[in-house]
Amino acid sequence: MQESNFRNSPKGKRELRRLSRIAHERALRAALEKLEANFSLWRSNQLDSFGLNEAIHTYHQTEQREIWGLYQRGLESAAVSRAVADGLLHEAELSSELLADLSPGIAYFRQL
Repeated sequence: MQESNFRNSPKGKRELRRLSRIAHERALRAALEKLEANFSLWRSNQLDSFGLNEAIHTYHQTEQREIWGLYQRGLESAAVSRAVADGLLHEAELSSELLADLSPGIAYFRQL
């Protein structure tokens, strides 16, 4: 099997799904931690209810939608490549076969 086809092998697909789930969780956690900071400000009366409501709305309309769209089934190669480029996943978390296969995609997302 050629390296460029690893992601399409059963082993490669399983690895991509596993890594995509990990990256999805990490992306959501980071976004929700930022949103949680607004709840802390609201609890300490440094942000009013309107401001908190706006922060929730903004989160839902921007970050949550972007994250949801990125981690849809069928887009695992792009999601994992971007997650590595963005630092959500470390190259060491990928098998050498998958890393070699995704290297062009990772390089592309690093240039953005």
